[in-house]
Amino acid sequence: MTNNIICRQIWQWVIVVTLLSVLSFPAQSTIPDNLDYQGYLTDSGGSPINNTVSVTFSLYNVELSGIALWSDTQSVTVSEGLFTVKLGGAGSPSRYAGSEAVIAIMAADGAGSTLDADLLDGNDSSTFASTVHTHTGSLYSKVAVVAQSGGDYTSPLDAMKNLATWCGIPAVTNPCLLRILPGIYNLGNNVLTMQAFDIEGSGENATTITSTHSSGSFNANSATVVGANNAEIHFITVNNQGGGFYAIAVYNNSVSPKITNVTASASASGGTYSLGCV
Repeated sequence: MTNNIICRQIWQWVIVVTLLSVLSFPAQSTIPDNLDYQGYLTDSGGSPINNTVSVTFSLYNVELSGIALWSDTQSVTVSEGLFTVKLGGAGSPSRYAGSEAVIAIMAADGAGSTLDADLLDGNDSSTFASTVHTHTGSLYSKVAVVAQSGGDYTSPLDAMKNLATWCGIPAVTNPCLLRILPGIYNLGNNVLTMQAFDIEGSGENATTITSTHSSGSFNANSATVVGANNAEIHFITVNNQGGGFYAIAVYNNSVSPKITNVTASASASGGTYSLGCV
């Protein structure tokens, strides 16, 4: 029995196909000549097939109808409904890899009924990321990731400057998260002023924010981090190495942020008052 893979509807056999290789290859010197493909084949009653069948695989230029850009007919051994094939025996399908190529992997009975397997869980292949890709912006909304490499920002100060981009206006009704991955982040002679959202490090021994921000005044001008109402900071070490009269790690004036699992220290040399958290 020959199973033609042409149309978009199945009558007697049902095939559920899992796309193992999306038709968008990362840039490389040599484009692969073959594609691995796996599927699941059942009869009309839903029982898995145990047989060898002839199946035709095709690539089309559009999702419905269109022109067959490439075809390959193979004798496929099906065990407990599962089969795996390597496409490319009738010429490389990779030459058609591009936005205009749509894979149509279908099986049919002798009457010519078939199934379009272009979609995976109802999603077109373009929905899924290539195995080699980069991300633009955070993976999650209302979250910014600070990391020494690979994050949205490399400094907590930059994340705060671009707050409107990833958070909007911080509020109890608009919760946001600034996630700081492992590393020592030196703010220099600058202060990190908290807003109404969470600042989360990767552990007191993993993430450190430090500065030399100090002065002769007992206020925010002498602090590394300044607190805010409806804010929280946790799992992080905050340090001030400034040499001014006052050097403060975390400064709170008439505000009540939630501070948990935070090591606050001031290790200034030459200053008079080195304070961890006030």
